[in-house]
Amino acid sequence: MALERPLSGSEVRALVSLLDDRDPEIVRTCVRRLQQEGAGALPALDEAAVSGKERGRLVARSVARRIREAEADRALVRFAGPAQQAVDLEEGTFLLARTSNPRLDVERYRGRLDRMAADLDAPEARSGDPVVIARLLRRTLGLRHGLRGDRRNFFDPQNSFVDRVLDRGLGIPISLSAVYLFVARRRGIPLHGVGMPGHFIVQCGDDGEALLDPFDGGSRIRRSDCLAFLEREGYGACESFLRVTPDRLILARMIVNLVHSYRRLGKRSQARRYGALFEQVADEPAPL
Repeated sequence: MALERPLSGSEVRALVSLLDDRDPEIVRTCVRRLQQEGAGALPALDEAAVSGKERGRLVARSVARRIREAEADRALVRFAGPAQQAVDLEEGTFLLARTSNPRLDVERYRGRLDRMAADLDAPEARSGDPVVIARLLRRTLGLRHGLRGDRRNFFDPQNSFVDRVLDRGLGIPISLSAVYLFVARRRGIPLHGVGMPGHFIVQCGDDGEALLDPFDGGSRIRRSDCLAFLEREGYGACESFLRVTPDRLILARMIVNLVHSYRRLGKRSQARRYGALFEQVADEPAPL
């Protein structure tokens, strides 16, 4: 199918001016063409969203958001698709957040992470003792900053977007673990994600003994407790489930969690959208 030629500025403005037309078919045609135009239509749409007639303002706002969401989706796939050998988890997580909030001020939230990391500037952080560092992480992130699991609304999609996790202090195991990783990496602290089936924790150091549960306020969790959990949940007490998880797999798991969240809420279009993102990033079918 031949691609549509780019529209001129005057053509874009003409289409935008028809978004308040009383004929629904005309509006649908204009919306389709503006969405095809993509980012080039945003200036006129943003202007109409502020100064247009009431009906046109609402449609312009909706079209602009859909264009920005599509741009955000493409940016995430370009960054983390299978062609990329390595993925920076923090950058990928912020790109994922932009799929929900395309106008997200990422630098503002990076600054929040910087300030949290500054609170880790203590002798314990330089001790090299994983157990000592684990206590510092719990005291700083779990207690002082109040990061904790959202037990009441676990499947709320907000729990999967890092900006909302930082704003609310609430999240699910993997998103909270991601914040721990971002803060620790700023201080050069060796912290790793451990993606057990059914739960996600972090490992301080490389020997696998100092394990923290960010969902439980950063409390220590014994390796034997993890194995007992796996056995209880039907996965089997297999040590391989306690291996360090690469950043790419963490990001893919964060995306698939959104698929599950939106499905539970009955938001099928959003579930399909994040399912498509998962498939493009992970290069495998989204789980049913």
